[in-house]
Parts: sequence; structure tokens; C-alpha cells
Amino acid sequence: MKKSKTHPQRNPMINARLLKFNNLSQMFKSENSLLIILIFISIIIRVLIIINIAPAIRADTSAYTKLANYIWFNNFSLHDGLKTPGYSLIIILAGLNLKVTTIIQHFMGILNVIMLYRITEFFTNKNKIIPFIVGILYTTYITFLAFESTILSELVTIFWILAVFYLIIKILDRLNNKLSINFLIILMGLTSALLILTRPLYMYLPILIGAFLIILKFFDFLTLKRLVYSLILFFGIQIIITSGWKFTNYLTIGKFTNSTFLGYGLTNKIGSYIESYDESHNKIVEIFIKERDKRLSEGEQVVNTIWHCYEEMLQNTGLSHVELGEELKSICFKVIKNNPLLYFKSVIISFINFWKPYNPQPIKEDSLPLLYITISKYQQFIFFFIEILFFIIPIIFLKYRKRVKLSNQKLFYILLGYFTIFSACILQALVEHGQSRYSIPTDPLLLMLVIVSIFIFYNSSKSVKSG
Repeated sequence: MKKSKTHPQRNPMINARLLKFNNLSQMFKSENSLLIILIFISIIIRVLIIINIAPAIRADTSAYTKLANYIWFNNFSLHDGLKTPGYSLIIILAGLNLKVTTIIQHFMGILNVIMLYRITEFFTNKNKIIPFIVGILYTTYITFLAFESTILSELVTIFWILAVFYLIIKILDRLNNKLSINFLIILMGLTSALLILTRPLYMYLPILIGAFLIILKFFDFLTLKRLVYSLILFFGIQIIITSGWKFTNYLTIGKFTNSTFLGYGLTNKIGSYIESYDESHNKIVEIFIKERDKRLSEGEQVVNTIWHCYEEMLQNTGLSHVELGEELKSICFKVIKNNPLLYFKSVIISFINFWKPYNPQPIKEDSLPLLYITISKYQQFIFFFIEILFFIIPIIFLKYRKRVKLSNQKLFYILLGYFTIFSACILQALVEHGQSRYSIPTDPLLLMLVIVSIFIFYNSSKSVKSG
């Protein structure tokens, strides 16, 4: 009789390691393997930044930290109503610790990468390369990384905008599931409210989303009953939350408003020709002109002059922050009425400035190696080229619209993205002395739309050739 072969028993620890290795191999072979790699790269980059870079403080930082302290200690005696609480709530979530605030922002940056990947995937279906390209461009773009390390609201605004657009995709996927869509609509209302409380400029976005839902009804994606119910849920939750902050302002500064910023922002916009104000010896105008001319003589720009002299205005006039804001608003409206052409010229300049590549000051000022600055400049050049494509794409689409294979849902989604970006550009041009920094919150959306559109055009042309 032959003896049966016996296999030596493996060490349990070796078996456990082999099992872990096999699980890891399966994970990277899965359809989410590129997303996992993307997340891994994003984490590595941000861990290195967190270890090596301290939070960057900018001119606006103190306004956010002050409001965070007012809310934290429930003491609004010095509250001026200039800032909304969206970003200050992130600082509060970090326990008023600015380093922890940037860590939260880096975590949000990773979530932004995931949302961009999933949104792009909605258009590319089985193709995972295009979502990966969008994600890697975002996660390695130095300007976005710089804002993750800066105590400013840009990164958080990006997060809320992408969250809104991500939720829209989830809604489109579940139009037939009543309970699921109701929850998503409520979540989208909450997200939109937080976006407005972070950056009031985007108060137009809920209106665009409402129009988007109405269009879905006209193309029979929603019933009339579902549409009405969705609009009530969406606008209801958003109005309740934003009104809560307005009521807080009413109790603390005596005005039911999101922010008292408008008058101050407009003063910066019309500051170069404020002399045309038709009432002579106005203390506010005189103080502004004195500060503006001083800054110009020192080689500074007119922009932000108001923030260097508004305290002097308060002292000399005896007005409160709210009253000064209202007075500035009144002065600005009269100046604009008397100088419509100069105002229109300033709007055009602000519109153009919106599209200029942003120089990431947080990186430059923190004296990082020259290599990073060089990479940043090349990235800015590439992004400027992407912005040019953003303007060309609608022209190409109109010319070849019959050849482009795109469902109505996806077309409406792209249009919503375009309207969101152009509305932000136009609104900031109307009320502020435009800067390229104001485009940062919508830049990831723009990046995704351009790459997705190129993919759609490529696929459409391929199918025409094969047909």
C-alpha cells in the first residue's frame, strides 16, 4: 500500500496574510480600483501638506474667526453682519483650532475628488479613465490644495457646490423611488442652504435647480404632483435654515438679512469714480477718497480701499455697521446712476478678471520650493486653456448638435452647470470689484464639464464614423 501524501499544515499567520493579500488584489481588480488609487494618492498628498504647511492666514480670515467666536460664546455685541456663518461653523467644528480647520478642509478636498469622480462617471458609464483624469487633475492642482490650507471659504464653497451637483445625479438615478428621492431633495435643500450661508453670492443656485426640476417635469421625468412636492421640500428646508440666520441678524444688528456686505462691496467697485457723487462735503466720500489716493500714491490698487477706512467712517459719522452699509449702498446707487458707462466698463473688467488664472498666494507667500511655483504656473496655463475650451464647446455643440449623442437628462445637467458658472461670473461682476479668486468655487465644476464634453464629442464622432 502506498502512503498518502501529507501536506504540512500552514502557519495560521501566513494564511491570514495570504487572505489579506488576496482581498487587496481583488479590491484593485474591482470596477472601483481607479477610484481607490485616486483616494490613496489624494490622502498621501494631503498628509504631506498637513505635516509640512501651517494654516495660511489672509485678510478675510479674522472676519471668519471673529464670527466663529461670537457664535461659540453666544455673544454678538460686536457682530457687524458682514459675514455669513457657513465657514465660521467649520471653524467651530474644529474647536476654533485653525490647524484642525485645515485638516477638515483637506478631508473635504478628498470628498471633492470622490464626488467629481462619481459625477464624471455619470456621463462616461463604463469608462473609468475619464473620471480618474478629472480626479487626478483636481487633486494635484496646487491652487485647490493651497485653499485647503488657507483659512478662507473657497474650499468649503467648492464642497457644497459639488455636493449639490452630486445629489442631483443621485436624484436622476432614483426618479422612480418616491421615498429615496424625497430624502435626497431634503438633503439638497440643506446643502443649498449651507452653500448660501457660506457664500451668499450663490443664492441664485436654488432658483436654477428649481428650473431644472420644472424642465424634468416638462419632459415627463417627474409627475406634476412629484414636482410640486419636491419644490416645497427643496425650497422649504432652504428658506427655514437661511431665515434662521436672517432672524439672528435681526435680533443682533436690527436688520433681517443674510449679510450687510453689499454696500461695502459696491463701494470698492465704484471707488475709482466716487467723486461724481453729487452731494458735496459728504464725510464718507471724503474719507474714502483720502484713503484711496493715499493707497494709489503708495502703489496699491483701489480694490479693498473700503476695508482700510471704514472704521474711520464709523468714528466720524457715528453710524453703526448696518447704517454705514446702507449709506454706502445709497451713495453707490447714485454714483452708478450718474455714471452708467463707467459702471458698465467696471462690470466688463470684473467679468474678464473672473476668467484670469489665479496665482495661489498661499503657496507663494509660504516660501515653498521654486519647483512648486513653477508647476503651479504651468497648471495655471493649462487651466486657462481649459477655460477657452469652456467657451468654445457650446459653439461646437450648436454646430453639430444633430450628431451629438446625449440624453435629455445629461444635456440639462450640463446646461445647469454652465448657467451656474456664468451666473456666478455675472453676479460678482455686478456687485464686486472682480478678482480671479472669485472663480475658484466653480473651477472644479468647469474642469469636469469641459473634459466630459470632450468625451461626449469624441464618442459621438466615433459612432458617426463607424455608422
